[in-house]
Amino acid sequence: MRLMPLIFAVLCIGCAPKTIPTQTEMEARPHLPSPFSNAYTREAQHSKDPVVAKIAAEKTWDIRLSGAAAGLAMGWIERRSNLEPWQVREALWQAGYAYPIQQMQTWRVAIGESPPESLTAWIADVPETADLGLVRARGPDGDYWVGLVANVSRDIGAQPRQMHLGSRLKFDALPGAEVIAASPAGGLMQVDLEQEQLVRLDLPGEWLFEVRENTALVARFPVYVDLVPPKGTVLTVQQAPQSADAAASQFTSLLNDVRAVYGKEQFRSDDLLRAAAHSVLDKRTTTARDVATKLGLNPNTTWRLECAAPTLEACADQLLWNPRARPSLLSATATSGFAAELVNGRIHVVVLISAP
Repeated sequence: MRLMPLIFAVLCIGCAPKTIPTQTEMEARPHLPSPFSNAYTREAQHSKDPVVAKIAAEKTWDIRLSGAAAGLAMGWIERRSNLEPWQVREALWQAGYAYPIQQMQTWRVAIGESPPESLTAWIADVPETADLGLVRARGPDGDYWVGLVANVSRDIGAQPRQMHLGSRLKFDALPGAEVIAASPAGGLMQVDLEQEQLVRLDLPGEWLFEVRENTALVARFPVYVDLVPPKGTVLTVQQAPQSADAAASQFTSLLNDVRAVYGKEQFRSDDLLRAAAHSVLDKRTTTARDVATKLGLNPNTTWRLECAAPTLEACADQLLWNPRARPSLLSATATSGFAAELVNGRIHVVVLISAP
């Protein structure tokens, strides 16, 4: 009688489904989840690609996060994307994933080739509680793998990407968290989530929402009111600047292009603000109020923006998708001064903006 459990266990091991993809499965064309969605949500599923399903069998494979990985893989194959962080963020939102990721890895192998050992080792280290986005996509010169990992601290539930004017966006109670909303006109609203909150969408256009717990980012996402969500990116890849002055000039043009997308007139250049921006580069403690006081400007409508990144577009991305920067970036009319420096392969930009 004591032998029966052992025999049963051996029989079960013998009949357990294999988790190693077959050669036939690896040679078959990959199945990709959609890189587009009309809602933000988390949704654990099993991949319809048997190779991915077997490799990720013990993990939380999320179809939205994997949709973002699919979009990135196709952009990589078609040479439309070099997988910059701002391009990753864009792919996340288009696929309907509102949470920040902590890891991204890519691999390329010959068509039909087994996943590399580095991929399987990486998968093994992904926590079971983390959301995993994983796809393989086939290009003319090989199979492309993209992996994304997100450790979600708080779940905000499902949120639409598109709504009608006058609708109310609902946030469930998340004690200890708060939501910051930026309207298409740049107006800001900040409320805590100790209880359920409703945000009335009373302007058409792009609204930007950010959920934070203390200083940690929980989720960030745009909602489009009476507007079809764009499938392209607002930012465009820029040539690497060869000097600090070129960086400031290119960054000015980049932000003016962004303002044009949002139906705003270009920033008016101001020599005093430009000189003040250079001063801020030298003395980092200078605040927007200090600048306003010195130049006789309204301190309530004078802003200091700052970013640092390897590329101009990555730097602009930091500002554009920060709700607190929207009042200055989307002000109807404004004067500005830009200054930049190139340090250790990174571009550091200071922008001073003043509105009437």
